[in-house]
Amino acid sequence: GLRAVNTRYSIDATQNVAPWLDLVARGEHFNQSVELKPLSPLAQTAYGRVLHFNSHTKSLNKGNSLDAYARWSFSTFGVSHKLVTGVNYTDLFLRQFQALSGAPVTIDLLNPAQRVPEPQRLPATPDFTLDFNEQGLYVQNLIEYGPVHFSVGLRKNWYEVVTFQTTSNRTIVEKATSTVPSFGLVVDVTPDLSIFGNYSKGFIPTTSVAFDGSTLPDIRSTNKEVGVKADMFGDRASLVASMFETAQDNRLISDLAHPGFQTSIPGGQRARGIEGTLTGQLLRGLNVNATYSYTEYDFANPQAAAAAGLLVQQGQAKHSYNLFASYQPPPSVIGGAIGIFGRSSSPVQAFTGGRQQVFGAPGGAQVDGNIYLNLDRFRLNLGVKNIFDKRLYRPSTSANYIAIADGRVVTATVSYSFF
Repeated sequence: GLRAVNTRYSIDATQNVAPWLDLVARGEHFNQSVELKPLSPLAQTAYGRVLHFNSHTKSLNKGNSLDAYARWSFSTFGVSHKLVTGVNYTDLFLRQFQALSGAPVTIDLLNPAQRVPEPQRLPATPDFTLDFNEQGLYVQNLIEYGPVHFSVGLRKNWYEVVTFQTTSNRTIVEKATSTVPSFGLVVDVTPDLSIFGNYSKGFIPTTSVAFDGSTLPDIRSTNKEVGVKADMFGDRASLVASMFETAQDNRLISDLAHPGFQTSIPGGQRARGIEGTLTGQLLRGLNVNATYSYTEYDFANPQAAAAAGLLVQQGQAKHSYNLFASYQPPPSVIGGAIGIFGRSSSPVQAFTGGRQQVFGAPGGAQVDGNIYLNLDRFRLNLGVKNIFDKRLYRPSTSANYIAIADGRVVTATVSYSFF
């Protein structure tokens, strides 16, 4: 079974100090508890009879985040500037409990009277703890001169991660710093046609430890994108098309030779593709949005990936798309939206027939929709996900478990505006 409790509080404040200066602060605090009693299939012992591990885990998470920045607007020698300077703070505290695994249990799936025995009780103290702290400073400037719009940004982060695991009875303290830049350029070729490009760096600190006790390398990424934006039919429609590439310098995977540990694939992974978005207004109040993306995934060092047991990047669909339409007629008393969202199959590999083989986890599409009604200060909304209740499967990185996506979900909300 699954039991999850999530509590979240947030605050958002904006103060206009002057026509050229705004101050903004956003904060959040959350508490989360997730208790899981999964049955993990091991093998089929006879027709309808499956051997399972009956496990029991629980994780307690809490965290805080704060982002505060100043937004400046000014001009120098005919060049306009929109400058953002800010600080951010994030902390996360994780406590994980895991019961001792008992003997595997055999369950007769064809016997409706079959009862699953309760798993072992959780220990009083956590098996694993993690305390994460991140502090950052950032600055970004949008510089505009005529048809040229150029943005430049810089972020400096400090990280500290403290982990403790009872199996090794060892506390590990890891500290890291990163400085990552970002650049963007937009040129208005005509009033209705623009070309653009983006370049940015990324950094993810690593807390995992290899079997030999060494800390695995941090993950650094590079993102590139070039594209074009066109406004059409008197600004009633807009098309954005781009090519992109994202590369990570290494990839962390499970160490097959040492279960419970991870290892790194030198060279990392890449994703390259194209994407497009078309938006438009068909009639007054009737808007449509269509997107499509095609992405090729591979390893920068296929030999190193194959040596680590990976043939493909699992769980990554090449094709994804959506078509969304919304109707909000004035004075917007009643309206609604409907859309179809889908993706192609995604690869997953399994060891079978004495070797690793690649299979395809099924793709699919679902239709979602909602309608709303505004009554003075009240707003009534009825939403339905997966309207036709199709059986769909989520992308997976393991052939042992391909999750079934949610069936039809109906949500009704009532909101009241005090202002």
